[in-house]
Formats: sequence, structure tokens, C-alpha cells
Amino acid sequence: MVTQRRSQPADSLDEAVERWRTVRPDLDWSGSAALARLVRVAALVNRQVEAAVAAHGLTAGEFDLLSLLRAGAAGRPMSISELGAQLLLSAAAMTHRVDRLEAAGLVLRQRVHPDRRNLSLLLTERGRTVVETAVADRLAAEQRILAALSPVETARMDAVLRRLSGSLSAD
Repeated sequence: MVTQRRSQPADSLDEAVERWRTVRPDLDWSGSAALARLVRVAALVNRQVEAAVAAHGLTAGEFDLLSLLRAGAAGRPMSISELGAQLLLSAAAMTHRVDRLEAAGLVLRQRVHPDRRNLSLLLTERGRTVVETAVADRLAAEQRILAALSPVETARMDAVLRRLSGSLSAD
């Protein structure tokens, strides 16, 4: 029999976990459905958020970089390596992302140190306009996503996810 949680009807994830319980009853399956839902919800949220920024010609990763430059850097140039560290990207991934944004006229590479290898990134006016418009559309998409939850539920979810995230990373 499929276990139902908090008067919610069983779904395909509950059923999959229940099938596994019969195959491997020796394992603890208590959190499997919840984590599978988390992964599923993350994928669905990513699709909607990506669509919101794609309307501005950006990928979600490009939006993240522009957003970090706009709000995180408070208008100052940031080194490409600093940005890569904050975005958890390799040097090669950063180079590819920066090349695309620079070709689109959204960022400028700048030498701000005597070391020629140390480059910083600065938003152009066009980049600033694009990211400020895109952030409004992204926030509207986030509000539509969260409309299914009450403000109290949203705050609880945030607290739980913050604690889970903190247990998984040093950030």
C-alpha cells in the first residue's frame, strides 16, 4: 500500500518509492519521495525562470552573471576569477560565458591590474538595461510559481531549504 503524506493524494513518486520498498525493504526510503519532488520542482522552476530571461536573449547562467555584476558588485568591475568563484564555474566556462556576453555588447573586459592576465568585467549600459528588465520578468515568474503557497508556507520552505543547502555546502 502506498503511504500518503499529510492527506495529500499519492502520486507517481510515492508509488515508485513504495515499489522499491517491496524490492529492498532493508533500506531506508523515508526521504526519497521528498528529494525526488525537490529535484522535479527544481527542474520545473528552472524551465519557467529560464523562459523569463530567454525573452531577453539570455540563458539563466548569463542572467546570473549579469545580475551578480549589477547588484553584487554595486557597479564596480569584478575580476573574472572572482565571478567564476561565486558562480561555481571553471575558467573555461567563464570564458565561454563572458565571450558571448561581450559579443552581445552587455559586458566589457577591462584590465585594472598591472598583471595582464587579470581581467575584470564591467556591465555596459546596454547590459545594465537588459539585466534590469530581465530581473523584473524573472521576479514575476517567481511570483507566479510561488502563488500556490501562502506567505507562511513560502517562508517555511525557505527556512527548510536554507538549512538543507547549508548542510550540503560551505556557502
